[in-house]
Amino acid sequence: MNISDLVKEKMKANQVVALNIPEVEIPQPKVEKKSSNLWLWLIILFIGLSYGAMFYFATRGESQQIIANNPVDKPVQPSPISRNLDSDISYLKKAVEELQHRQYLLGVITNQNVAALQKAELESLVQLTRDWLLDKFPHLIDFSEEGRKDFHKNVQR
Repeated sequence: MNISDLVKEKMKANQVVALNIPEVEIPQPKVEKKSSNLWLWLIILFIGLSYGAMFYFATRGESQQIIANNPVDKPVQPSPISRNLDSDISYLKKAVEELQHRQYLLGVITNQNVAALQKAELESLVQLTRDWLLDKFPHLIDFSEEGRKDFHKNVQR
């Protein structure tokens, strides 16, 4: 027996096996035709538009009558402008300087506390009081002599 005979026998065997497999019916889904709701939506739309048109035409005259009966005699007056601009500007400058000083204090506190945490010196942490004063002098930050003297006024006594 040669190879071609073996191949032919296998092919015949496969054909026989293939012929003996029963055919299975695949069930098809039932398709039901649904009635279209298009007419229903068109009727609802028509009724809505009719109602809106009736309401518009019924109230149009009333709104015009209300406007005619309540004319605006006086235009709204703007609030008076302060004539003392110098005092306003000085007040704003003072407020900006105060906010700048507070921002400076927050920066100093942040630098001091970060340095204290890096050195694990928890007793060196600085806190801010309600009066915007520091509870102790930040000794981990290097100040010049002049800066150290000026900064002492920001420390609570």
